[in-house]
Parts: sequence; structure tokens; C-alpha cells
Amino acid sequence: MSSVINLNGIKFETDKFQIVKEQKKLANVLYIGCNDFMDLEYSMDKYGYDVMRIIGFQIIIYKTGTDIVIKKHKINNSSFGESKDLVNMSDLTESINKIYPIRNVRNDLGILLKKEVNKDIVEYITLLDGSKINFQSCVNLYSKKYIFNPNINFYQRKLDNLNHIFVVENLDSSTQSINVFDISGMWIQHIMDKDIDSNSFSRQIGNVCFYINRNGIYKKDIYTKFPHIYPNKISGLLNRLTQPNNKIGTLDIETYNIDKVAYCYAIGFYVKGDLQCFYIDENKNSDNLIIRCLDGMLVEKYNGYTFYVHNLHKFDVYFIIHALIKVDSVYPNKYQFKDNIVYRDGDIISIKISTKINGKTYSIKLVDSLLLLQSSLNKLCKTFNTNVKKTYFPYTFVNKHNLWYTGNKPDIEYYKDVISKSIE
Repeated sequence: MSSVINLNGIKFETDKFQIVKEQKKLANVLYIGCNDFMDLEYSMDKYGYDVMRIIGFQIIIYKTGTDIVIKKHKINNSSFGESKDLVNMSDLTESINKIYPIRNVRNDLGILLKKEVNKDIVEYITLLDGSKINFQSCVNLYSKKYIFNPNINFYQRKLDNLNHIFVVENLDSSTQSINVFDISGMWIQHIMDKDIDSNSFSRQIGNVCFYINRNGIYKKDIYTKFPHIYPNKISGLLNRLTQPNNKIGTLDIETYNIDKVAYCYAIGFYVKGDLQCFYIDENKNSDNLIIRCLDGMLVEKYNGYTFYVHNLHKFDVYFIIHALIKVDSVYPNKYQFKDNIVYRDGDIISIKISTKINGKTYSIKLVDSLLLLQSSLNKLCKTFNTNVKKTYFPYTFVNKHNLWYTGNKPDIEYYKDVISKSIE
């Protein structure tokens, strides 16, 4: 036959109960037996339950198949609702007042107990029945964070035949820190009392603050810490469209012709505040020149960068791929690029190039900017009013005989084609 226990006026039969924490959805289920029921506060403290819900009994206690009645009000799952996140103020006030009654004046803590100090720690207190206990050791069984210094006072108050110890520390002339324990040393709650003026004071318990004067509670504040609101995680194309990419640069190639075949004689890239230029050497090997530039880009500093190349798909990409294929024929797989070429209507619009150095992979991506901004560089500079302008260069003047020319500016004849195209 089941026996019956009484907890704060509620009668329970001694079999299993279900304790459900109220937080958003009913979750964090903890099954306990009634023999362990008096350790509820310790269990809730151990599992991180909010102090406010301990004192306000903001948990649902029910036995399968049995309705539990507290002061003629049923407690069941629907009493709180799935989204309720605030405490029941009337129940909370009543629970607090039962342990620590709100009087016309504060400091009604019970009866002051004698204490014995050993090495700057209060070890023993003498209870009202004359017995002496090492209260510091009792508390240490549950938690090591409470150290009772000689300035702390101890008060005893009896409630429903259960003794409570109020451990009181005066933080300053107007503020008291009060920790409530049961006689075994189990922590129950923390209270912070602070004088407002000669007629009123505030009492903070957990995230609720009561403002009290001689007429009782006249104001209540509930401090609720809401979770951070984070944007939905986005990926793929949408992420690239909405999240700015600051790892960008530009690249350009200059060429000269031999029998209507173009060869690269200069190449360079720019990242904000950093310009790198490469010029052909005496061997006049355009492929080596391009590889020198790519090696200068495939380093830690530019790893993961996207470089925009104006008219990549119809001009620059052919020189770059030609150089990569030539190296691949001698050093296979030194550069990975073949599986990372993106085509549109038969044209290469982007290419990702990577290489491995000392076990680490470095990569860059070349993208055609002309397909994004379909205008000449000269017009784009005017449209966006850039500080750097597109100037005129005598492209037809350059040939294999004057690659290292130094002298007067070439004749106007070499500029006519460039000027006419820029005017169009």
C-alpha cells in the first residue's frame, strides 16, 4: 500500500512522478521517485533550473491518471501553454512570502544564531534547540562556492516544521545579500534586499524584483533575457549575392603581335593597396611570364581571392590556359584547373586555379567582369566616377624589337585607333 507525503499542502502517493520544466515546449523531463522528492531543489540546481521556477513552483507536477489540486486550482499541461515564458506572479509572491514573509519593515529574518569562527571562516552555529552544527561542512556537501566569513550572520526560521537558515551578509549600508538554506545545508534561494529610502526597499529574487513599502508590494519588474535573433543561414548563390566578398582583385594582360599571333609581354594584378606587375624577360617566353604571375597569386595572402578580368572569355583566358597546359605537360597536376572551368555558350566565363605547397592548397578564381558590367573600362570609369581613369596607350607601337623601349612618347599615329574606339 502506498504511503502519503505532504509537500507544501499538496498530498502525493509514494510512487513515481514526472517533473516537467516549463520552458518554451514541455521538455527536459526528469523522472524521480518520491523517496528523493525532498531533494528536488538540489536536482533542479544541478540540472540548471531557473531559481525563479524553483521558488514559484513553475514546474508541472502530476501523477499519471491523477489530477493534483492546489488551492482548488488544477495544474496540468495546459495550465501554462507551450509558448509561455513568464512566471505566475501571484503564485510566486505567495511562495516567497511563505519562506520569507514581507512585513512592514525588512530584516524580519528569524532569530539570530551564535557562531564560532575558525581561521576566518564561520564553522559552527548553535541552533535554537541548543545543538551545534558545522554548517560550513554541511553546505560543502552540496556546493563548494559558499564560504562564510566572520561578517556573515545566521538566522533560523521555522516553516511547516522545517527549519531554514538565513545567511545574511551586509554588502554595504543599504544592501543585504541573503542566502536561504535548509538545516542540512542545501541551498534554496538567494535574495537581494536594497533600501530605496526610509519607507521602501527592493527585493530581487532571480530575475524578478519586488518594490515594497509599508503597504506591501507596489511594483514588480521581471527581467527576461531573450535569446539572440540570428538570420537564417543561407548558402550557395543566395549567400554570394547577399554577403559581400571583400577578397577581390583585378588582373590584366598586355600583348604584342608577331605575324598576327599575340604574345603576352606584361601581366599584373591589383588588390586594394597592392599592385604586382610582371614583365617579360630577355627570353621572351610569354608562358613563363604568366606562370610567374600565377605563382605570385597562389600564396597565403591571396588564397581564396576572386580576380576580375575584363573580357576574360575572349582574350586573357587563352593565354592563361595555354601556359597552364604547357606546364601540365612537364609537371602533371602541379596546377589543378581542368575540372574547375565554367562555360557559357561555349565561352569560358570563369576558371579556378589551385596548387599545393608544403601540403596546403592555395587557390584563386578568375571571373570575366565584362559579362557583369558590359561596357568598356573607359566608360565604366566615367559611369562610376572612379579616381583612377582609363588612359590611352599606343598598343600598335609595341613589337618584338622595342619591348624595352625608352625614349620619347610615340607618334600620335599609334594612338588614333585607341582614341577612336574610346569615343565610340
